[in-house]
Formats: sequence, C-alpha cells, structure tokens
Amino acid sequence: MALGVPIAISLGFGTVIAMLATGKYPVLAAVHRMIPGVDSCIFLAIPCCLYMDNTTVGARTAHTYR
Repeated sequence: MALGVPIAISLGFGTVIAMLATGKYPVLAAVHRMIPGVDSCIFLAIPCCLYMDNTTVGARTAHTYR
C-alpha cells in the first residue's frame, strides 16, 4: 500500500517470486490456473454495479431516505 500497488497485484507478484525461489512448482502452472478464474462473468457484476451507482447519483435519481 505504501507504493500504491493494488493488493491483487502484490499478492500475484509475491506468489510468483515464491514459486521461482523454491523451484518446486512451474510458474506457467499458476498462470494457467489464474486465467480461467479471472475470465468469469461473475467479475463483471462489480464494475457494472459501480457504474450504475455512479450513473444514478450523477443523474440525481438516487434518493436518500431518512
């Protein structure tokens, strides 16, 4: 967080460095397992939800109920 790097990127780099240091697992095996996990329609729900939230707030259609 001190460098402004997202947590997911720092965890990925840490994993790759540990895999290279130990030499026990091939790095390409980790890449082949990560790509199908990221390529999912479920992950599109988060940006779409944030987009709709910003759109409704910007259009002043979102109301606050107290």
